[in-house]
Amino acid sequence: MLVRTRTRANGEGSIFPYRNGFAAYVWVIKPDGKRTRKYVYGPTREAVHDKWIKLHQQAKAGPVATRVPTLGDYLTYWHREVVRPTSRR
Repeated sequence: MLVRTRTRANGEGSIFPYRNGFAAYVWVIKPDGKRTRKYVYGPTREAVHDKWIKLHQQAKAGPVATRVPTLGDYLTYWHREVVRPTSRR
């Protein structure tokens, strides 16, 4: 009888070989309330596992940003939320 040893623990099915290393994903809630996958990448399984654990912790704490805002988005936010409330008219 052939006995297979497990290479992944329960819940680690989202870590997989990818290109020249490994990748993993976590389902997260974005700031707009929608649910999406966020990926992490690394050269070794151990490095990706560490990033995966940190991403899980961020996802449990609350909404996670899935992209970096553009300069135009940031300047619009800055003008609306920082400049206008503090400026005298």
